[in-house]
Amino acid sequence: MPGPNKGPSHHALDLPEIRDLIIRNIVSSKNDIAACALVSRDFYQTCLPYVWETINLRRFRGHRLEAFCEAFKIKGHLVRNVFLDIMIFHPVYTPFLRDCILPYCANLQRIDLLESKTTFTTVVNYSGHKGRAHFATDRRRRENEWILITEIIRKNPNLRSLRIKSTQKPLAAPVEFWRGLAEVVLELRTLEIVHALIGTNGFDGRDGDAITRYFLAVCDCVEEIHLENVAFASPQYTDDPWTNAAILSPLSRLRKLSYIERLPMGFPSLYRLLQGPRLEELVWNTYGTEFEPIPTQELVAALTERSLPLKKLDLKDETDEYSGQDLATILNSLSRPLLELRLANGESLEFMFEELQRPRLSWPGWSGDDISCDFQEKGVAVSHGSMIQVLDLQGCMMDSWVAQMFLEFCPRLQVFRAPHIDGLLLLEAQRVNFQQRQQDQGLQPQPIRLRHPTSTPITTWVCKELKEFHVKITVAPPDEILSFPDTLMITYQIHRAIFQELSQFTQLERLSVGWQRERDGALVASNLFEGMDFRLASGLDLLAGLTRLREVDLNGTEQHLTVQDIDWIAESFPQMKSPPEGKFAPTFEEHMVLRARFLKWRE
Repeated sequence: MPGPNKGPSHHALDLPEIRDLIIRNIVSSKNDIAACALVSRDFYQTCLPYVWETINLRRFRGHRLEAFCEAFKIKGHLVRNVFLDIMIFHPVYTPFLRDCILPYCANLQRIDLLESKTTFTTVVNYSGHKGRAHFATDRRRRENEWILITEIIRKNPNLRSLRIKSTQKPLAAPVEFWRGLAEVVLELRTLEIVHALIGTNGFDGRDGDAITRYFLAVCDCVEEIHLENVAFASPQYTDDPWTNAAILSPLSRLRKLSYIERLPMGFPSLYRLLQGPRLEELVWNTYGTEFEPIPTQELVAALTERSLPLKKLDLKDETDEYSGQDLATILNSLSRPLLELRLANGESLEFMFEELQRPRLSWPGWSGDDISCDFQEKGVAVSHGSMIQVLDLQGCMMDSWVAQMFLEFCPRLQVFRAPHIDGLLLLEAQRVNFQQRQQDQGLQPQPIRLRHPTSTPITTWVCKELKEFHVKITVAPPDEILSFPDTLMITYQIHRAIFQELSQFTQLERLSVGWQRERDGALVASNLFEGMDFRLASGLDLLAGLTRLREVDLNGTEQHLTVQDIDWIAESFPQMKSPPEGKFAPTFEEHMVLRARFLKWRE
């Protein structure tokens, strides 16, 4: 007997409650919900403004692609961000993009254009040609793609962000693309280009110079520029667009400039991008080779001849060193106190430290909006060191006492990275300070023996606002031959001195006292037995006040933690959701037992 008529069937995704639930969570979701086979046309119309960034057209088949295109005609004007794979424009999807989707994208604020390895392979296999005919077909298809992309650009004059990235061959946009970007999109604020060619794309020299002029015109409108592995063509004619850059493109809006290059640049004209009078953040990461190092002197000269109001300076060059004198010259040329400094390779940093500590009564490019009221009084001198918040000196050649001086004279530090601090030198410095206090109080100081005598007094660390501390700390005893009890006593005193300094950082969130890693992630070769002992028996209980601590890195150190140590760490650091990094015990079995015990605390 036939069953009762249940009426028209409805899918759960058609219910308003279900759609609202998906919309609330779809922004943070990494799954392509819109490509699900059980998605209705009404769902597309409702969720389209929220799901576009996660949509990949190659996942759509049959009625799903048609339903999506019909929904786009109704709700496409609500879409703000578009992510397009350039090589997706092959004959299967081009009609949908050209006729049903892109014409309705008139209010975009961000466009991401990506060419990946998988999409490039798809087009090559699809062409079905060999030899010269294959490359000719691929080139014509690429030209048609840029025509379609240019149409998108011209239809969105309110575009705010543009990102172009290739993981294979360098992308080379034609002159029409750059002309449309420079003449129509006047509200562009962020430009990011990764692995591309500018001013050279197979056209003649005049087109190359025109592309460069339009590129500079675009740079004059934006506030943030990110260039990574971008090649610039040398000018072909006497009318060099870079020569007139200061007149035609003053870069008056530019605030952030990031330039990353894996090969020697050899294009000095690019330094003219540093002429922006409002430039606040500069990231200049160049990686040369052993035989072709980056000419750092050219960058130093380009920075010192301008009085830039930099807040952030990131110089990552692992093949050629920045000397302390060069860094001091750069700091002296800045028109405001620096807040963030990152270096990957530097030497003789004591000269840079002296410039950091040199106070100034006037800063032409700074109104004092970054400091509290007590510094804003007339006649109060301010130095870079009194204002700096981030110091990343990992990879630099520096002595232990220099690293401790930064911790002593930079009270606003929030992030500090350095290659090494000698715990014995810290202990001796504390004894010197204690002896000095005895003299000030009229007491007879006790004689002490210093391992590294220095004329510069080193006191305790004063950066109370520190949130991240990444420094390799050694606890090796003195070079003199001592008895075993004396060695244990000095080692214990060194640990107590280190923990006492760290206990001042009540806002500390990340602590790394092990051997730091190289760029490839490998640990630096070191003596495991010189590392810190992270146990209660060594004074770990002094860190009980660091309740915000979330991460601890002990890699590269020899640890002998006990059950009591793990229980204390888990109970005293409630924000630490995962166990400390590193090996807790000499054997793997003991390590896994302690790790499991910590995780049990977090259940």
